[in-house]
Amino acid sequence: MLTRMQRLLRHRWQADVHQTLPPALLQRLTRGVSASERQHRGEIRIYAEAGLPLSYLWRRQSTAELVRERALTIFGKLRVWDTEHNNGVLIYLLLAERQAQLQALNAAKLPVRIPASSFKDYIADFESVVSRLRRPMPQPPYKQTRTGTLFHSWVEGFFGAASHAGQLLGQADSDDADAAAMELENIKQLQSNFASSRFATLKPVDVEREIQLTIGQNTFICKLDAVFETAMGFEIVDWKTGKAPKNAADQKLKTLQLALYRLAYSRFTGIPLEKIEVCFYFVAENKEIKPQEIPNEAELLELWSAVGN
Repeated sequence: MLTRMQRLLRHRWQADVHQTLPPALLQRLTRGVSASERQHRGEIRIYAEAGLPLSYLWRRQSTAELVRERALTIFGKLRVWDTEHNNGVLIYLLLAERQAQLQALNAAKLPVRIPASSFKDYIADFESVVSRLRRPMPQPPYKQTRTGTLFHSWVEGFFGAASHAGQLLGQADSDDADAAAMELENIKQLQSNFASSRFATLKPVDVEREIQLTIGQNTFICKLDAVFETAMGFEIVDWKTGKAPKNAADQKLKTLQLALYRLAYSRFTGIPLEKIEVCFYFVAENKEIKPQEIPNEAELLELWSAVGN
């Protein structure tokens, strides 16, 4: 009963659809439809409602079921299907439910401790992150994640970090013998690439250094793979067993992780930011990327302050 009452209030006191969809937005939708129809044979029609009709709101069905039923009704009532090639497509917009989703996102409580590697996800797609936080689902162990873990453990052993030497190459454990053999082969290739890189001949001053960096009300967990001393100061290197950035925008997002590492190490050691370089090493491609533009503390704080707004 309470759910239906909440639904009734949400849908009956929703702003008029013409107020919610101003002319400028309608023009953007029109252009978007035209651009989309040039790429396929469907004929698109958009129908927006501020809320469901009163006759729907007291039914015992879930809101999702009611929305689907309403969309099917509109599809038939407006004869959306009735085109020359029977290829009509309806996009049904229910503004009351969209507003409810936005309010839920704004009310979402972020975790206090966040992995530095996740910073970019909050910046790039906050809604998806919050959706995962609100409805966490168990994730299967990904092959790429396991390969990365084994490789990082091997590098620790390579540099003499004995405390992690138990997870070394050759200990891949899988119920699938073929998958285990392929995983072992992949790690051998990563090992070979690393051995040919400049890092194999260097001696790090820090390996797998974990630093907690507080920005605003959140603490970011920064785990620095390796830090090397250079003629200019120090260089933080992050090993990546996945693919290199696909474009400049992707690289800019990934660089946020290195920016956090640089700030964390500067605070931890007292070394000025300008004396700390950062670098990605994409081991599978034997490729180094040294970003030239790295956000400073004020820029990171500005980005984080804008999350969710």
